[in-house]
Amino acid sequence: MGEQLDKGSLSSYCRSMIQFMLKCIRALLVPVFPQRCVLCLCELSGTEMFFQPETHAPLCRNCAGQLPVLSGRRCNVCSEPLVSEKDLCTACRDTSCAFESNTSVFHYQGMVKELVWVYKFGKQRSCASVFIPFFLSLQTPGGMIHKENFTSIIPVPASPESLKRRGFDQAKVIAAMLALKTGIPFQPVLKRGRGIAQKKLSRSKRQLNLSGQVFFTPRHEIGPRPLLIDDIFTTGSTGNECSLVLKQHGAMQVHVVTIAKD
Repeated sequence: MGEQLDKGSLSSYCRSMIQFMLKCIRALLVPVFPQRCVLCLCELSGTEMFFQPETHAPLCRNCAGQLPVLSGRRCNVCSEPLVSEKDLCTACRDTSCAFESNTSVFHYQGMVKELVWVYKFGKQRSCASVFIPFFLSLQTPGGMIHKENFTSIIPVPASPESLKRRGFDQAKVIAAMLALKTGIPFQPVLKRGRGIAQKKLSRSKRQLNLSGQVFFTPRHEIGPRPLLIDDIFTTGSTGNECSLVLKQHGAMQVHVVTIAKD
């Protein structure tokens, strides 16, 4: 039995190392071959391109078709598909949130996880354009992402440590693109203090870690219905703290949209 466990552990370790090496290869090759799909590395030309060439979205049709898009009725908080519940899943019924809703585009798994990794840690900013059409097709509880429904678009701020490590704010890039596409005012009015990375903490400690660490920097009016943009929805702690701050500065309703639900 011990030998079997050792072999199983070794096999798991080997798979992890292979996946890590493939990610590193992708991160190195994509800048050299900018017209290749960031996931399968096939050459992007003509009918292989999922998006129009002028969008510079580095994803092929085959990979785009395999992205696990969430659909149907979903929980207003965690975006988990609903079976019989009205607006909230059983896990979120006793949850108190400062935001009115969160809508995630994908499940954070498989090719989406790879795509987000390449975007955030492979420093492939062009991947942001892959997500824009999916965001624009979302039907959130607050409505479609149109000027008639939202008064501003606000990115969830990255921590100073993340900005230093990655060199850019992934949510801010997407938010700016969405604002450009929709005409909704882009208002990056939130800043974040230093602290422990959220992914290192348990669910119960995430909210405490962010408490008092999100700050409002007045620039322009955010209006009563801002749309908050983030990458991954896990517990909702980040969106909750940001929404509390926004409501202290004029927001009446805050809706959140995220790339994926973990």
